Amino acid sequence: MAQWNAPTQSFNNKDTNVPGRDDFIAYVQADHYGDVAQWHPEFTSKNRLKVSESNTVFWTTYNRYPDTDVWATAVTANGIAYINNDATDPTTFDPASPGGNEILERSVVMRVETTGDKVVRQTQRIVPYFPGKAQQLSVAINLGGHIPGITQKIGLFDGENGCYFECAGDSHYHVAVLKNGVETVHANTENWNGDRLNGNGKTGIQLDPTKQQLLVIDYEWYGAGSLHFGFVIHNELQRIHTVDNANEILGLWSKSCNLPVRLELAALPTYGVYTASDISADAAANTISTAGAVNFSTVTGGNVTISGSANIDGTYTVLSSNATTISIDGATPITSDETAGASITVTEGLKYATLTHASTAVTTEGRVNEGGVLNTAMTGINYATNPPTVNMMLNNMPVGNNFYPILSIRMKSNALDAYVSPTNFQLWNHSNAHMTYAIVKNPTTLTGATFTITDDDWVGAEIDEAANAVNFTADQIIFSGHIDKSDMPIQIPQDALIQLGRKFTNPGSPDFASLESDVYTIVAAAMPANVSAYASITWLEQP
Repeated sequence: MAQWNAPTQSFNNKDTNVPGRDDFIAYVQADHYGDVAQWHPEFTSKNRLKVSESNTVFWTTYNRYPDTDVWATAVTANGIAYINNDATDPTTFDPASPGGNEILERSVVMRVETTGDKVVRQTQRIVPYFPGKAQQLSVAINLGGHIPGITQKIGLFDGENGCYFECAGDSHYHVAVLKNGVETVHANTENWNGDRLNGNGKTGIQLDPTKQQLLVIDYEWYGAGSLHFGFVIHNELQRIHTVDNANEILGLWSKSCNLPVRLELAALPTYGVYTASDISADAAANTISTAGAVNFSTVTGGNVTISGSANIDGTYTVLSSNATTISIDGATPITSDETAGASITVTEGLKYATLTHASTAVTTEGRVNEGGVLNTAMTGINYATNPPTVNMMLNNMPVGNNFYPILSIRMKSNALDAYVSPTNFQLWNHSNAHMTYAIVKNPTTLTGATFTITDDDWVGAEIDEAANAVNFTADQIIFSGHIDKSDMPIQIPQDALIQLGRKFTNPGSPDFASLESDVYTIVAAAMPANVSAYASITWLEQP
């Protein structure tokens, strides 16, 4: 076996006269690509042996609608998102009244048709980060092809911060890191330090953008953790690029670790734009023409592509027999007769580009510790007195059997990336009366609300107890029950994670640059009139 000489930092030469240096034969274990197998166990970035099971901390799938309690969509121009269906015009499909059509699969199709179209889908809640652990984002997608002038971004990011994989309109794939609106890392395929998945790497795998893919991003925070991008192919994670941050960057790699999952699809100004003349790319110029109609063609390497930004239906005549294939907008060849003088009748279908999303999961190594700070708030307390006092005659439920708002919570406008998770609440009244209660998410109206938090500027949440009227619908209730002369704390089920998210400030004009916090309101109704009701709420927070 070869011997390593530490002082010279080199291998000793083979020497048959020196015992132990006369046989340099060594046996190593190789993987199925012919590389030395990494048979050793895995370690974390702090050299802890990885023996833990992974735990899911965030996940999403679809049922019948693209926008759920988890996702929100903002579109520009003709951009649209819809559940995958078999309707002739899938954009008009109504899951509630499908008629003779049906859902093809539980995935959401994002679609653009013309220059300027854009679709952005983003989770309403941030993905919680649990300190000291590596986390992994997995997103099931179909890019729908690599189309010039179309850009697609998928990852853990918002409009200003995060990381993502990009299928760009310049015929490249990219990975990027975004901080405060600036791409601090932007590496295209040629600059990846892993398998470029172009067929020339050690795996021989070539990424097919028309097929279903599972994108994976491993990330650590600390502001200095590493980022690993890859795809799961052939039951293995194929790493395409690693971004190391420790000892490399001046500041944090992102402004915050609390980020949403986001997908973007956009048609750039170059999408569907062609010149009004034939373009010859080689000496054997292949041209196609039609009298009195659109005459756009692009010749590349002996192939002919008929393409246009408008309707290009018509009959075309082949003026040269040099073409190896003839296609319409990059589709498969439309004729096998490519001799000079042949006629080709073309009927152009609807042109569009898509990005299809099926599911998302974020996992973490080891047991999930609900790390953070516990906070609590209670109604009826006057902190202006010394000591504080309780007002036992609120009379905040003047009419019997009517629901009234007792206590509300939301995130502060300057802390919309905070992790705020209510864990339990308590409800009681001074009359020992029976009460029916509910937790309402984003009530239709909350009259007289004044949100504040006392002496805790660093806390990301704020409380209201001043509201005197509320209106809500059945679908806004997320938790409810009845109190029979009891004041026992009510535990919110841990399996049903309640985490404050963000919603559009103006739902009529969705814009992810203009968001506000969800509002959760404890409402109650008592059987007699003139009841004074009190509530407290406890929440976990990562400010």
